[in-house]
Amino acid sequence: MPNKNDIIKKVNKLLIEHFGIPKRNAKLPNPVDMLIATILSQNTNDNNSYKAFRQLREKFDTWKDVANARRTSIESAIKVARTWQTEICCNKKLFDRYSKEER
Repeated sequence: MPNKNDIIKKVNKLLIEHFGIPKRNAKLPNPVDMLIATILSQNTNDNNSYKAFRQLREKFDTWKDVANARRTSIESAIKVARTWQTEICCNKKLFDRYSKEER
């Protein structure tokens, strides 16, 4: 019986042969953007989390602006995400900390 590593290597080889190796973006995304997008994606679908992130970025020019914003302003921007009430608590703390570290 083949071991797990051999099986994984075989599956990987078959996937590469069928689909090829995916191209990577030349420019890496902003780490803070990725973190916020990840938080917003919790317990909601991709469409809603993307829309919440886009609305947040449209409403505020920088993450520091979000850190300085009222909670209600942030809530209105990301309310499309189902769990926005709990996410906003986590995000506001994150924005506040990020803003302090950037000084």
